Amino acid sequence: MLFGFFLLPAASGEENVYVIGILSHRGPDHSLSTLAGTAEYLSEEVPNCTFEILPLDYDEIFDAVSNDRVDFVLTDPFLYVELESTYGISRIATMKNSWGGNAYTEYGGVIITRSDNDNINELSDLRGKSLMAVDEHSFGGFWIGVRTMEHNDIDYREDFSNITFGKTHDAVVYAVRSGSVDVGIIRTDVLERLAAEGKINISEFKVINQQHAEAFPFLLSTQLYPEWAFSKVSSTPLELAEEVTIALLSMPSDTPSPANESNSTLRSGNYAGWTIPLDYTPVHELMKELRLGPYENYGRVPLNEAIAQHWYWVVLFFMLLVIIVTYDRLTTEKIKKDELEKSNKLKDLFTDIMRHDLLNPAGTIKGFNDVLYLKEDDEEKRKIIEAINRQTDKLISMIDSAAKLAKLESSHELELDKRDLGVILKNVAESLDHGLREKDIRLELAIPGKYPSRVNEIIEEVFTNLMSNAIKYSPEGSKVKVEIIDAGSYWKVHVIDSGDGVADENKSRIFERFTRADRKGIKGSGLGLAIVKRIIELHNGFVGVNDNPEGKGSVFWVALKKYDHTSSHN
Repeated sequence: MLFGFFLLPAASGEENVYVIGILSHRGPDHSLSTLAGTAEYLSEEVPNCTFEILPLDYDEIFDAVSNDRVDFVLTDPFLYVELESTYGISRIATMKNSWGGNAYTEYGGVIITRSDNDNINELSDLRGKSLMAVDEHSFGGFWIGVRTMEHNDIDYREDFSNITFGKTHDAVVYAVRSGSVDVGIIRTDVLERLAAEGKINISEFKVINQQHAEAFPFLLSTQLYPEWAFSKVSSTPLELAEEVTIALLSMPSDTPSPANESNSTLRSGNYAGWTIPLDYTPVHELMKELRLGPYENYGRVPLNEAIAQHWYWVVLFFMLLVIIVTYDRLTTEKIKKDELEKSNKLKDLFTDIMRHDLLNPAGTIKGFNDVLYLKEDDEEKRKIIEAINRQTDKLISMIDSAAKLAKLESSHELELDKRDLGVILKNVAESLDHGLREKDIRLELAIPGKYPSRVNEIIEEVFTNLMSNAIKYSPEGSKVKVEIIDAGSYWKVHVIDSGDGVADENKSRIFERFTRADRKGIKGSGLGLAIVKRIIELHNGFVGVNDNPEGKGSVFWVALKKYDHTSSHN
């Protein structure tokens, strides 16, 4: 049953009430006690807003999102991907788990049995046993463990005598301890927290397929995945989501709750705060592999039909596969674990080599096509050659962009220097003068002052991309405006076009790889905005898109920290 008392609307003239729906993986009381401080903090930091917690179980969370009963949600990665696909939620932050004074942004699954169960010592012993998981939608409490089992030839649908669901992690632990089931699947940190709360003795349990991840403090049976996602639902205003994001990323992890200054409950509960949204690609890979959620029919399109429709994607896929396989072989044979920096340098070098070797044959194909086009008199054949040329141009662009993105993904930090954003924007505008004159577009630069920030020179690529897109998507004779807004500790750069705008269903996905809010006649690889997002992430900034409040078009924006002469880290 939902906790309806959290949904009372604010009276006229009072603060707006916003509801944060939280997946109650250990029960509603646990969610309230650990996340109440976050709601209090947001209520203080975001003007004229009050935030309240709504604990939800796995079934309730879909109903709450679909019926707009929540404004934000905090869920495990599995439910995040399902809700993103079905209802268009978009992540704005990733949770940092707290333990022993440290923060962790990854977690995994734990496969447990009683320590005195001598019949189960390894994964192969699970056949014929009874299993309890948390829920059929639970990531850490079911699917992470299932994937690990299937990689070891254990089919969860056939190899267990029966499967039940306990609905909470605590219930699974207690069922295993009591002997009512043979095996349980839970997320990492549950055993340690129950032991710290005095509810269990860890020595009563045995971990199957125990793994050891460097600097990871919890018992573990699987690989690691990104932590829970804090997301906005599609109906929540982007402006509010921006304020909440900045507040979350600025939230201290060691401040007592204002409701009771004497207690030791941190505002973030068991959480060390929040970080920028992590890459949830490993979650998508798991769901594709197991054909779950939006990937239920993944891979079931006939091969010949897929190749006929998307041959150029197939070519790119195999080219990138060559890069990945060869790179993995090199790193496996020659790179030690403690040589991360050398590994990244090797990856960058290898990416450059492969980019060169892939662009050469693509350029050759284009050259031959140009010759054939000039010699061909048949109009139908000329149209075919033109189509091949267009796809070859697209392939060349994608290879170039993919190589650039690969380099950015291998980077963990940039050297930042003091630069004036206004000067950078004016330089970029001058470089785009030809495109402006070609479409008779007027560029308005509303940047009258000085805007010192700590950035890397690569930031020019961000503004070049956004301003080029604004020119491409704006009609002839229209206007593109660029302005800088003072947003507290950030400079917020707006690039405002006069185009058709971005549909609401595309706003949450437009910065993902190979995703484009396309319009016929406009070229692109589908990687440009993904590159923009990665560069901004390396600057610890933010990027997004809103509708143009003054009329037709979109407002693409980036938020970058102001230069603070008192600290070299700002």
